[in-house]
Amino acid sequence: MKVIEFIENLWVTLGRIILDWMGTFLPQWAVTLIWDLVIALILVLIGVFAVLVLSLLERKVAARMGDRYGPNRWGPYGIFQAVTDAIKMLTKEDITPSVADKLAFNLAPAIVTHAGPGALAIGFTAKK
Repeated sequence: MKVIEFIENLWVTLGRIILDWMGTFLPQWAVTLIWDLVIALILVLIGVFAVLVLSLLERKVAARMGDRYGPNRWGPYGIFQAVTDAIKMLTKEDITPSVADKLAFNLAPAIVTHAGPGALAIGFTAKK
């Protein structure tokens, strides 16, 4: 019966093992900080991976609907196309209109981008 309980609570058990191990040579505040950073990194990586996969699927669906070739030319099954799209978006020229309020124009995307994860963070840290 212990094996089944271990399998059912695998992530919780692994988390406790890692936290106990880190607690043997680090102070509690450092263990908490490292654990929170690891969880935040995992959540960010899940989001990045989801964007890569969904952009590839969107291109394939659009190609199928248009009865044309999809993004299958770059890498196996077109998996590198999402990486090239990300590089293209990161290297695009950033242009701010001359009549725009520069601070508001450049700060608005960051505010909108951080609103969703901020709402999730409030939900996960609320006391019961």
